[in-house]
Amino acid sequence: MIGVISDDLTGCGDVGLHFADYGLRTIVHTSNSERLCKNLKPDVDWDVLVVNTESRFDEPQTAYEKVKCVLRFFRKLNIKQIYKKIDSTLRGNIGSEIDALFDELNIEELPFCAAFPRTGRTTIEGYHYVWGELVTRTEFARDPRNRVSEAHIPTLLKGMSKYYDRIKVYDARTQRDLKNIAREIPDYTTVCGASALAGELVKFWGKTELNKNVKSKTVTGGSKPVLIISGSGQSVTYEQIGELKRKKSLLAVPIDFERNRVEIPDAKNAKHILIYPQKSNHKLDAEKIIRTIVYLTTGLCKGGFFRNLILIGGDTAFNICRALKIETFQIISSVSPGIAFCRTLDGKYNFILKPGGFGDKETLIRCVQFFGHSRSS
Repeated sequence: MIGVISDDLTGCGDVGLHFADYGLRTIVHTSNSERLCKNLKPDVDWDVLVVNTESRFDEPQTAYEKVKCVLRFFRKLNIKQIYKKIDSTLRGNIGSEIDALFDELNIEELPFCAAFPRTGRTTIEGYHYVWGELVTRTEFARDPRNRVSEAHIPTLLKGMSKYYDRIKVYDARTQRDLKNIAREIPDYTTVCGASALAGELVKFWGKTELNKNVKSKTVTGGSKPVLIISGSGQSVTYEQIGELKRKKSLLAVPIDFERNRVEIPDAKNAKHILIYPQKSNHKLDAEKIIRTIVYLTTGLCKGGFFRNLILIGGDTAFNICRALKIETFQIISSVSPGIAFCRTLDGKYNFILKPGGFGDKETLIRCVQFFGHSRSS
């Protein structure tokens, strides 16, 4: 069995789909509650357990304790191989969560690689880049809740982790580089990195008794309407939303707090509905945006009209899942790099998890088409 820890929910999908695409039954818990985990039967229900600590925006000590809690639970399940997924733009409590790995697992050294070449994230001589720009010069560095102030990973880790001198940082420009790293580290039982390294490492970790399932086939969600929900402030997301509005027939519901109230739209005649905040609203309270998105989404999902969802942004995905009481789900297949198609264990909801910063301008169109709507309308 393999255990994976991610600090947000879209990250769970991002890393988990690498294991699912390899043929391993991959289950995600939306929070690190042991109440949820204890009902799983080891070796019977799943091969890979991915747990969301939802700790990206926590204080470092809180994030540390959350990761330690999950690691203790992994020990109870006799999980020996652990992958700590980190954000490929270096956001989050990377240092304190790494400290939890060292303290709880008593490891001597930790391989670390933040690169994800297929989405433009590369590490060269220790410096981390996004599409050729130092990460500190990108919009990710200006995230109001989680700024990135250092692009040199060894320097960043030195300021964040007491075990910085026992972390082995790897460069990677290409997928081939990741393959070579995976060949070098298969005997490590604990590894830390962005999701891309997991995609190569599973070929070594998953080639033992775990590799017993037939590789997952792509399963679409049918031809019913799709509810697209975005809380992401990334510019690429707004570009994708603009392209989706131009090329698909849908009801767009921009959230504008200058209005006195936000009303749940009439979904009866809408093929698809898109909920998103006006770009100017991201200067306002993020929690207010999320509360409004949750209110609209739960209202639209009442009565079962929408069962196919696209969730954009980790904070959005977590809060929507919590509101809809989605506690556990299975990753079925990949829609595109880093974007996972998932299904609740009871089959009630099909949904796509899309990190806010991933994809090109056509990505949301492809996500909608994945649910069976292959024609632009």
